[in-house]
Amino acid sequence: MSVENEQLTFPVPLGMSDFNFAREFSGQQKNTAKARQVLLNTLAVRAVGFYCCNLLSVETDFENSHSWDSSARILLDVADLEIKGLGKLECRPIQPGEKVCYVPPEVWEDRIAYVIVEIDEKEKMANLLGFVRKVDAEPVSLEQLQPLEDLIDVFDSISLQQRIEQIIRIEKLLASDWLESEKVLTASGRSGRSRRISQSSLDSSAILLNKGKLISIDGRDFALMVDIRQQENEQNKVKVSFELIPVGNIRSLPSGLEFALLAPSGKMLTSATAKQGDNCLRITPILDLERLELAKRNDKLYQVTITINGKTYSESFPSN
Repeated sequence: MSVENEQLTFPVPLGMSDFNFAREFSGQQKNTAKARQVLLNTLAVRAVGFYCCNLLSVETDFENSHSWDSSARILLDVADLEIKGLGKLECRPIQPGEKVCYVPPEVWEDRIAYVIVEIDEKEKMANLLGFVRKVDAEPVSLEQLQPLEDLIDVFDSISLQQRIEQIIRIEKLLASDWLESEKVLTASGRSGRSRRISQSSLDSSAILLNKGKLISIDGRDFALMVDIRQQENEQNKVKVSFELIPVGNIRSLPSGLEFALLAPSGKMLTSATAKQGDNCLRITPILDLERLELAKRNDKLYQVTITINGKTYSESFPSN
């Protein structure tokens, strides 16, 4: 595969801010060779960052990249760019006329892919030539490069795999008596509401789980629903929406009903109180998935509580 194929390349103009960063970082080095390395690495990272943000609409995080860390720049030959929620993309520079790119062993692991960037300082241009997924030898021939436009497919594949892994982890948090939301709402006579619940998100985070169960308190029946979504750009955070819905012939919640989530310590994290005519209550905490898994392992669980007329129903979350 030849890099002369037009579809493999993308030109990025290098502006004053790009050179300012590169000169600042290179000026912190103690010898000329290291300074040159850091300058080219920085320009490559900036060019790939431009491409990801403006062409792929992918969020980047320079500040959490090793290439933006002064100590890492001194100790390592690193040119990584953090892609939010996905991992690190390595951006390796070459100069015009070079046919191979040398990728140091210290960056052979923990990378999404390796984008090769031709830096033309005279013309103030960076040309993104293509990428490889894995590196296990220092010289990477430009003939090995995959088309740059395929990079978004790599991001999508990683995102899908992360989603599958998240769903598997989330499913393990709930016992078998939590059922799919459509089944619960159909059994309660509230079918059709599940579609509205699924569309009630206040952000674009993906639904990982939507389940519920029927409960009875003080002679009244309710559907307790839980909707778990990925918190945007935070891989280990989840938005957990608990919703309480009256079922049967009664279409509104008792005024004064209290709906709350308690931490394992007993501290109230969030709550809501029903007013006259309310037909549902929702509480939506942001929780750490690893802490939820640890709480389940240690049997130190969160509690969803519903209080009516001095009587309290408590549902453990996660459930055993």
